[in-house]
Amino acid sequence: MELPGLTDLTPLGQGGFATVYRARQVQLNRDVAVKVDNRVLQSERDRRRFLREAHAAARLSGHPHVVSVHDANFTPQGTPYLVMELCTGGSLADVVQRDGPLPAARVRELGVQLADALAAAHAEGVLHRDIKPGNILLDRYGTVKLADFGLAALLDAEGSSTVTRDALSPSYAPPEAFAMAPPTPAADVYSLAATLYDLLAGKPPRPVPWPVESFDQLGHVLRAPVPWVPGVPQGMHEALVRALEPEVGRRTPTAARLRDELSRVVEASVPPRVSGPAAESPAWGSPPPAGSPPPAGSPPRDSLPPAPWDSRPVAGAPPRVSPPLAGSGYVRPPAKKPWPLVISAAVLATLVALGTWWWASKSTAKSTTPTLEAGATTESSGKPLPPPDLEECATGYCVAEPTCYRGIVSVGGKAASARKVGNCSEEHFWEAFAGGWLSGPVPDVDNDELAKAPEVASVCTAEVMAANTRPTVDTSGWRFTAVGFTDGDLAYFHCLAAPSAGGETTTSAFGGS
Repeated sequence: MELPGLTDLTPLGQGGFATVYRARQVQLNRDVAVKVDNRVLQSERDRRRFLREAHAAARLSGHPHVVSVHDANFTPQGTPYLVMELCTGGSLADVVQRDGPLPAARVRELGVQLADALAAAHAEGVLHRDIKPGNILLDRYGTVKLADFGLAALLDAEGSSTVTRDALSPSYAPPEAFAMAPPTPAADVYSLAATLYDLLAGKPPRPVPWPVESFDQLGHVLRAPVPWVPGVPQGMHEALVRALEPEVGRRTPTAARLRDELSRVVEASVPPRVSGPAAESPAWGSPPPAGSPPPAGSPPRDSLPPAPWDSRPVAGAPPRVSPPLAGSGYVRPPAKKPWPLVISAAVLATLVALGTWWWASKSTAKSTTPTLEAGATTESSGKPLPPPDLEECATGYCVAEPTCYRGIVSVGGKAASARKVGNCSEEHFWEAFAGGWLSGPVPDVDNDELAKAPEVASVCTAEVMAANTRPTVDTSGWRFTAVGFTDGDLAYFHCLAAPSAGGETTTSAFGGS
């Protein structure tokens, strides 16, 4: 693909309606992100509206928590695209998937920042209409930024605003969106609150099964109460519940109001937790009502310090009591030393150690099994097996069957990943031609850095690519890189190649016939 003023377009990721590329902006000599929508805007009215909203989004670029828009235009095929600030830290969806739910203190901070960004957008007359964790990005400094302003006009083009076509994200969309009601600032408030809840719980407040079986089922889901997340301050829970009200008239009306309510949340409003199996906090329920008696066998609630702001229970473990705060007046009683248990445990540990030493010495004397190189697994014959999707060939390991990838996702500080397509007849950008085992785990580097590693660079070469190319295909001049994968406790890599001119293809140059 060629776009004016941009070079070196490399796919970063692909969604339902668009592909994001990393590119070099020649005039300013900087890296940017280019989001190319795959819908063609047929009417002049839709084209003008897209440019108008893109211009409005550009006016938000001064806000510290909005992804800056540098340019907007149309490809030669008529599809719209935005040139934006490149955020190399990935999205909040990536963070939650990798690290799990975030502490309440962090989510509160993010909520204040994002609600302020949303309030600024609404003041400019710009609606977002698709707020979700995947549309909140992190720049290289870790600052959160709301992305995709300027694309709202595309939701109305050619009737594509219907939820049945996935223009909206069902679990984050307000109930009125399913009835095709006109979008409002309150709808954005709902989506932001649903996003913040997801960051706390690791799931949306009302997960919508899609496609739904019936409107009755959908209505039941959208009217369901919002479960309380253990460890979240009472005031924060209540602020999110108000913003997630199904009835627009009862919902928090503005992003500025949500921002102010989150700003006033204090740590003291965290409901105290007590220890003991009878005191398990409900994983998906309302906070314990004020004045309710403590569970049988638990200490009085008044004697316990409040839980810390970011304490989070471990799944399957009983709730924990935090250590007392200095000056709280709480004195922990001296613990009795269980000497009989200590002595028994020491004797048992000694016996286990002696038994282990005897077994290890005996096994070492009898062992005749040779050690295999790192990363290799074996058949019963002791012969190393090839990595997934690869087979032995004259150059080492090459693809057994055509293996193609839609695109490569490379986020700073994390290992690059790639999304494999089911069949190379589907549109794709990259094709595997070779690979091998890695001597350790997949390193947290981008794909091009991985390709420079000695054990990878010796395999992913132009010579190996040419040797594994089908006779009827010319791959001279193709660019190549590498992506690592995990197979149980082992790690391996695939060498990927693509035409230097870029673009999608539905054929394969390597593997099979």
